[in-house]
Amino acid sequence: MTANNNKQLETLLKFEQSKESMTANADNLPPIIIEVISQLYRYVESSIPFKKEERLAVLTKLRSDIDSQLIDPKRAANRLWAFVEDEVRLSKENGIYRQTIELNGEKMLADIAKLGTVLLYFQTNDRQVGMAKKAPAGDWQFVVVEDTQSKEQIAILFDSLKKQIRQGYFELPNPLGS
Repeated sequence: MTANNNKQLETLLKFEQSKESMTANADNLPPIIIEVISQLYRYVESSIPFKKEERLAVLTKLRSDIDSQLIDPKRAANRLWAFVEDEVRLSKENGIYRQTIELNGEKMLADIAKLGTVLLYFQTNDRQVGMAKKAPAGDWQFVVVEDTQSKEQIAILFDSLKKQIRQGYFELPNPLGS
């Protein structure tokens, strides 16, 4: 896990430490929840591009419900905590999912191999394979790999995950390097 991911996970876990004290004093809760929502929103925006729109929509809806006073502060804290638990769970899971990605300026449906919240690889229906790579500007982009060895490594990863092999040694192209 990279240092940035460790820092982001620490941000998530800070909420756990303050949750009980927050729910004990519901009068002061909304400003605290709004600040935590803002922190989590920034975390999701900078994290791997795994179902990012859906994850951000949960936070946006919660903020809207708080602003509109549709939910009470304790319930908002519980919903926010459930979101944090989901994010922590995402950091521990490896698996294959389907999601829309943007590849060369075009949106398409692809199989995604997610390894925690560190690595994402993809396969498209037209047999393109690649990975999510963080650009120097900080944005994530999906890039196609061209070399045969990287293609084979990604194919082996997808095959293993489809066979429910979620542990072991895998050689993979490194999107985190330069």
